[in-house]
Amino acid sequence: MSKFNAPLKMHFETELLCKAIRKHSEEDSMNIYGAVIYDNIYDVIMNTFPLFTNTYTDMSIDEIVYLFIRNHHSEDPEYFQIAMEFTKFAQNTDYLPINIVKLIEFELAILNVEINLDVSSKKTLWNNDITINPYDYIIGFNSTLEIVEVPFLISGEAVEFINNNIFYCLYRSQENIVKLKKLRNIDIALLQHIMQQKDANIGNLKDIFYKIIPNFKFLEWVKDFNNYEIVNTSLIE
Repeated sequence: MSKFNAPLKMHFETELLCKAIRKHSEEDSMNIYGAVIYDNIYDVIMNTFPLFTNTYTDMSIDEIVYLFIRNHHSEDPEYFQIAMEFTKFAQNTDYLPINIVKLIEFELAILNVEINLDVSSKKTLWNNDITINPYDYIIGFNSTLEIVEVPFLISGEAVEFINNNIFYCLYRSQENIVKLKKLRNIDIALLQHIMQQKDANIGNLKDIFYKIIPNFKFLEWVKDFNNYEIVNTSLIE
C-alpha cells in the first residue's frame, strides 16, 4: 500500500506501467521508460557497490539489474533509496550466495557512513598530559562510527573471502573521507566496554583494563585510535 492517497486512476495506471516495465514490454513507450529505469539502477549499483560488481562473476550486472526490476517490489521507491532496495532484494533472493550478500550489506554500510548527516567529531590532537593525568580526560567516539562483522578481508579493491568472520569499523574523517579499519578481538572488547561506560574517565578505564589484561598498554591504544579519528579525547570540564 502506498503511503500517499493518490487518485485511484493514477494508482491503476502506475500499476499497469510498472507491470509492463517488469515484463519488458515491446511497446516503444514502455521500452523508453524501462531503459531509463534500468540505466538509473545500473548506475547506482555500479557506483555504490564497486566491490560487489568487481568480485561477483557468476552473473552479469545486466542480468542482476533485470532480476531486481522484475522481481523486487520496493517499499521506498525514491531514487536515493535504490541502494537500500537493492540490498533488500539481495537479502531475499536465491540468486546470490550469502557471502556476496554480506559484501553488498558492507558496501551499503559504507554508503550510510558517507551520507550520515551527523557532523564527524572534531579531530583531537593527542595531548601528552593524558599520560600524566588520565583521570582528567574522557573518551568520545566519532559520531559516524559503524562496526560491522563480515566474512572477508578488504585490501584496496580486492576482496578475499575467509572461513571466519572479522570486524571492521567504518567512519568518516574530518575531511569527509570514509575510512575503514580492521579490528582485532581486543579492539572490539575495548570499544564495546567503553561505549557502555560513558561516564568513565580514561584513568578509570585504564585501571579496569589493567586488572583484566595487565600487560596491555591501554593509553597507547587510546592514542592510536585517537589518531585514526575513531575516538577523541577531551579534558573533563
